[in-house]
Amino acid sequence: MCHFFSCILDKKGKIYYDPFIDQHDELIQKFKLKTKDDSKSWVRIECHPENNDVFDKKIKNWLVKVDENTIPEWYERQKKSLYEPLVLKTVQKLIKKMVLINKKIDVIDDNNRYFIKDCNINVIKNMTILQIMAGNSQVGVLWDNSKVGVLQDNSQVGELLDNSQVGELRENSQVGVLQGNSQVGVLRDNSKVGVLRENSQVGELLDNSQVGVLLDNSKVGVLQGNSKVGELQGNSKVGVLQGNSQVGVLWDNSQVGELQGNSKVGVLRENSQVGELWDNSKVGELHDFSLIQKYSGTAIIKKICNDAIIIDRTNKKILVNKKEIDY
Repeated sequence: MCHFFSCILDKKGKIYYDPFIDQHDELIQKFKLKTKDDSKSWVRIECHPENNDVFDKKIKNWLVKVDENTIPEWYERQKKSLYEPLVLKTVQKLIKKMVLINKKIDVIDDNNRYFIKDCNINVIKNMTILQIMAGNSQVGVLWDNSKVGVLQDNSQVGELLDNSQVGELRENSQVGVLQGNSQVGVLRDNSKVGVLRENSQVGELLDNSQVGVLLDNSKVGVLQGNSKVGELQGNSKVGVLQGNSQVGVLWDNSQVGELQGNSKVGVLRENSQVGELWDNSKVGELHDFSLIQKYSGTAIIKKICNDAIIIDRTNKKILVNKKEIDY
């Protein structure tokens, strides 16, 4: 989100806004505002805290900005006496409703957008959006397509149901279980995801982030640093693991794109695949038709089962049914 509050303000002092929209072009389209000579009748407005702390509830610390190349004369004339006070009054009402600090709430289900800090919420549903979770905030369950934009500090979400989404986890934030088609975008620092079920997805895990178990068609994009994935089942996939990243077990048609550094893969079963292993990477066992495209350095393959194939591009050898073939 660019700013906490974006709106269109017309010459008469009417404010056009939507709590779910922060793009002026979308507001113009929604309210069917005419764009011809628009600078003479309305202006694009943004409002945000001076210190960029959205949890600062003192309205005197909030700034009103006109997002126009040329500010019309009518706005400049009554900027301080009329227009800025109107915007700040509207923002103050939204802060009171949308910014929650140190609250204990059973259920939020009003299809609105919130910024929470040090709050404890049992259930969030009905497409409610938590734009930011900060401090030690906790949410028990998100469902009905509800969303969390960013989890900061030590915030936690217990379980995501249906198509609920978490955009980004920072610091030591945690998500317990994702079910349905729930998604997590990016995990940073020491953030953790416990279990992903069905078609759940994790975009990218950085530093020491961890994923416990991914089931069915779950996917992980990139793991960096010492990131770990416990177990992937179904058609689960892992894109790239770097540093000392580890994958415990991949089942069915699971795939690992690339492992670097001292990365490890425990067991791959059935049609599982590993793209490349670098440096001291290790694979415990390959079952059935598992395939390794390339391994380098002192990579170790502990056990090869059935019709597994290893293509060693470094030494120009192919291993089929434990027999080497030069190419």
